[in-house]
Amino acid sequence: MIVTSVKPQPSFLEATKEGFRRLFDFKGRTRRSAYWWFVLAFVIIYVIMDKLLNAFFPPLVAGILSLFVIYCMVAINVRRLQDRGVSKWWAYLNYLLTVVFTLYSNISLYGDDLQGSGVSPRMIMDMVKDPIVIILMTISTIISLVIFVNAIQDGKKEPNAYGPSPKYIIQED
Repeated sequence: MIVTSVKPQPSFLEATKEGFRRLFDFKGRTRRSAYWWFVLAFVIIYVIMDKLLNAFFPPLVAGILSLFVIYCMVAINVRRLQDRGVSKWWAYLNYLLTVVFTLYSNISLYGDDLQGSGVSPRMIMDMVKDPIVIILMTISTIISLVIFVNAIQDGKKEPNAYGPSPKYIIQED
């Protein structure tokens, strides 16, 4: 196997279009630059959407709609992990924990308190002392770190079970 060349990096616009075009595509691989450009676009859109959802919907409905918007990141996380040859189950587990945490915080006593404008340090400390919150946040942090470390590393040059490299052009001898 000889790496003959590297494909050019996608621009912000190209990566964003590709990310939205493949929003529910869990097959294949996504190169690092395309992933991070899409994450940037997604975060900008998510912040705006989250503000709109919270302005027009009750906390539980906004939380559920927000989970759908977050779900849109699962496919690109899966493809990025696959580019590294890492199991996609890390992304699925991360999303599952996000769902559980969001529903728990919205259904528990904390949901209404955290949505209001008068959030006190005592309310936050009460929530952080909750054993369920501690467990969910600890596991979620570990999984997020695994995903992040894999997202910042270069993809595998050689083809893997998920397809050819989206970055490297390989010539076989």
